[in-house]
Amino acid sequence: MALLWLADVLRDAGLTVVEHAGWKTHNRPGSWAPTFGVIHATAAPRTQADSVQISVVRNGREDLPGPIANGTVDRQGRWHILSAGRCNSTLAGTAGPFEGRGNANALSTEACNDNRTEPWPTVQYNAYVVGWAAWCHRIGWTPGRLVGHKEHTPGRKSDPTFNMPKFRADVARVIAGEDNDMALTEGQAYVQHVMNYRLEGLRANREIITIPAFGDQPAVTETNNLAAMLRLVAMKVDIDPAELAQIRAAAETGAATALTAGTDEIVAGVLAGLDPSNLTVESVRQAVRDVLLHGAATYTTQP
Repeated sequence: MALLWLADVLRDAGLTVVEHAGWKTHNRPGSWAPTFGVIHATAAPRTQADSVQISVVRNGREDLPGPIANGTVDRQGRWHILSAGRCNSTLAGTAGPFEGRGNANALSTEACNDNRTEPWPTVQYNAYVVGWAAWCHRIGWTPGRLVGHKEHTPGRKSDPTFNMPKFRADVARVIAGEDNDMALTEGQAYVQHVMNYRLEGLRANREIITIPAFGDQPAVTETNNLAAMLRLVAMKVDIDPAELAQIRAAAETGAATALTAGTDEIVAGVLAGLDPSNLTVESVRQAVRDVLLHGAATYTTQP
């Protein structure tokens, strides 16, 4: 059995999907008839790049041949599809509703997280929820078919660190159409990713941080300053080049009303990915004005 629709269903749900080469035939030998889903975290060090973690899930380890899961959600909320069939994801359950069942019946996913004290970025958690809601809807499962690795083999595994009853409730709300706004756009996902790095910089009391490359965006080094980071965020939010040219021309000629009108969409996109308790529309709008006036001088591209 092979679930060749895994990627398409996620895309239809508005998620960003990366299909890895050969995923439709990359699986472990043996029969496979999924009857439940297992939710994992990679438990890899925070310093290990998402790409490395995803490679391990796809290809396996010395002691565990891959694939280890059907898909992996990175910290930017992107789904990586690795297998359409059986994976080496779990031993037979020792507790819970699927006790005694293992790889022959498990549809499984990993998410990049150290499974210790690392916070779950909102965009990653939301993508995890929306993705599983889409899969459950396609298969005809209720969220009760989903178990955390820690619930399936307690005492042996502790992933994921988030609350599984809440996760199942969130999946149920998305299936019911009550929380479809959890599916963030790729631009909003990047905004959240940027802010997560900024907060990490604050906690470590660093003055300069580097934000990794994202899609066709280069890696960027910025000062650890809210206004500067907002300028960077504004640069990363998608905007039509023709509209940008019009806004910049209006700004340069002092047409403030035209500038304000043109930035509304950018402001909405930025705020959608940030904690509104810490920001105001006007503070973001001011940052957007600044970056439109000064352009690339506000950040430095890394070689």
